[in-house]
Amino acid sequence: MILLVWFTWAVDEPNSPTHHTNRLAAETHLLDPAQRMGGNQDLSIQRNQAIDALLKTARTDVPKQLTFDFIYRKYRAIQLLGEYRAVEASKWLVDEIDFFFPYAHDIHPLNGYPAALTLTQIGSRVFPEIVARLNQPVTEKQLKLFAIVVWWIDGKEVGLFRLQHTLTEIDPRSNLQHKNLVQLIALFKS
Repeated sequence: MILLVWFTWAVDEPNSPTHHTNRLAAETHLLDPAQRMGGNQDLSIQRNQAIDALLKTARTDVPKQLTFDFIYRKYRAIQLLGEYRAVEASKWLVDEIDFFFPYAHDIHPLNGYPAALTLTQIGSRVFPEIVARLNQPVTEKQLKLFAIVVWWIDGKEVGLFRLQHTLTEIDPRSNLQHKNLVQLIALFKS
């Protein structure tokens, strides 16, 4: 009963994306193309505002006293960024790849790592951010998560090809990025 009431409230809320989408769908046949474009711009603005709000929530500094509420808000914000396929958040998500939420109940290899899972939802557009992150020190855990993300996005053959091709484009003198990419390829193969 409570879920039904919440769902009804969420759908009927005047400023919710669902409300605007339903309104636009109902009125689309009455609108000329210029009016439809205006409605699309409204939805795009609302999407960007939602992504900004989610990023602000997810980036909130860790309080001195870590609480379940804080961890859960960050976890949900990251999950919702995945539902929006928020490529704008890719760099931050790559940096947060090893954020762990111990209360996740998903049956997935990335269970408990919402940033990694969100990167898989965004797709191949995150690959340049992963490669750029390899220019900084990374842990073995982060490399393993990057390998799983690339695997889930591209599959084994394409992912390995993409990583090996990227290795040929990186200057071997950039020691850290080259070393990290070699380690990532080794993990990817195993």
